[in-house]
Amino acid sequence: MISSSLLVIYMTFIFLITAAATWRVSHMINLEDGPFDIFEKFRQRLSIREFSSLTDEEKVTELNKLNLDPMAAFPVYVHDGSSIAKWFSCHGCISVLVGALFTLYLVAVGYVPLALFVIYAPALSFVSIKLEISL
Repeated sequence: MISSSLLVIYMTFIFLITAAATWRVSHMINLEDGPFDIFEKFRQRLSIREFSSLTDEEKVTELNKLNLDPMAAFPVYVHDGSSIAKWFSCHGCISVLVGALFTLYLVAVGYVPLALFVIYAPALSFVSIKLEISL
């Protein structure tokens, strides 16, 4: 029988590894091109474009839509407004989905009880967002 202190250490290790994986996958989908430009092509299919690729007039239009000052920090991506495009152009949004998928996997293999799903998935997303901000 595993002692309770070893179990806590083990579960903490599983959480930290899964949180790092959540950040990595969310970051890849959101900001990287990926192998063979797979993520870039996926974002193009969703009509998500890099803000820096827009013309000056388009930049001003997008900033006005968001009620942002042109001299302020600007978004990395702009999109056509569809719900899926919104999810995939925002690190915090995609990390919720990735965290939920990782949590479902951990529940399926028995590392996390199903009752903890509602806590575990948002916690993974929270750590992913904090990592994204700090790195």
